[in-house]
Amino acid sequence: MEQQPPKRALRFLRWFCRPDYLEEIEGNLLELYELDCELSPRRAKRRFTWQVLRHFRPDFIKPLIS
Repeated sequence: MEQQPPKRALRFLRWFCRPDYLEEIEGNLLELYELDCELSPRRAKRRFTWQVLRHFRPDFIKPLIS
């Protein structure tokens, strides 16, 4: 069975990230997650969550007013 990234972290990323950055950031994070899963699925989940939190920066946050 293939390991899935943490749903909450992925949902949080999709909630805060600007649409013009989302596809690229999500794709990169999922690629890293797959590579990390080969070594340790537990560590991969922690690392994925940490990477999502690191992207919570003003450059990537959706504007509050649409």
